[in-house]
Amino acid sequence: MRKEMDLSGGRDRAFECRNCLHTEDESARGRARVVPGTLCRNPLGVFSMDDCPVLLGRECRQFVPREGPPSAVPFDEMESTRVELLRDYLRWTYWERVRNLRRTPDEIPKKTVLEVEEKPEREDEQFVYHAPPVPADPAAAPAPEAGAA
Repeated sequence: MRKEMDLSGGRDRAFECRNCLHTEDESARGRARVVPGTLCRNPLGVFSMDDCPVLLGRECRQFVPREGPPSAVPFDEMESTRVELLRDYLRWTYWERVRNLRRTPDEIPKKTVLEVEEKPEREDEQFVYHAPPVPADPAAAPAPEAGAA
């Protein structure tokens, strides 16, 4: 059985990770306070905190304890991070990255890049023009209309 993390801090332990992005809660009366956000950014990419292994009581190899109090991420940066997440959120590549959160860098399969020959340019292609076939029977050819001139 795999060794699981010590979760003595409970659910809040996940938000003590340096990779968890924090935002300012402006609903506090008169002053903004820093609260955990819904996103996490680490070397593997951007993740939803709902998919964080630590929140599920599992070990996360990307977990790095934060030193000091968290700092709020600016709104514009949080929006660009959210857009980055939406590129593959809940698709196969996202779930593959979520699975890799529990693996060491050596265990993560390397992606193979295939080299592909370039397609020939349009100018390299040879175009051949064929005239339409001439009807064999001149009587079968459509007669020009008399009033069309």
